[in-house]
Amino acid sequence: MPLRPFSSMLLFALLVGCGKSATDYQKDAQKALDGGDAAKATQLAEDGLKVSGDDKAVSWRLEQVHIDALAKGGRGSELPKELDRLKAAYPAQVTAQFYKALADKLGTAGDKAQIDVLDAGAKAFPTDPTFSDAITKIKGSAGASPEEVERLKALGYL
Repeated sequence: MPLRPFSSMLLFALLVGCGKSATDYQKDAQKALDGGDAAKATQLAEDGLKVSGDDKAVSWRLEQVHIDALAKGGRGSELPKELDRLKAAYPAQVTAQFYKALADKLGTAGDKAQIDVLDAGAKAFPTDPTFSDAITKIKGSAGASPEEVERLKALGYL
């Protein structure tokens, strides 16, 4: 009889411990992103971050997938706020080049949030000419859409 409560507790402990690890979530999120399912990748990355605890390396990889999924999923407007949060949490990783690479991805995808990410980068790294150069290039582009022109005006670049 005394073994039953112990067996029940052991079974419960095994079941609880069988949940996905943050690394599992990161791998699954990356796989979903690589497969073109940005919404699933976003959700998996967010779920992974909830279980990542103090593991900064895994958390950072999850954050990268999350950011890329937002960019590829048409949610670029959320990125400046996310970048501000990440810059505070991961200052060594969230560099001017990180902002610029993300802005380039958005530009390639035709996402108008590219301008907002460049503006966020210019504010986060005011002495880095990368952002003013990129914004100047967009301003001078004959192919700038009316939305881009309006966004540049709203941000004070025109």
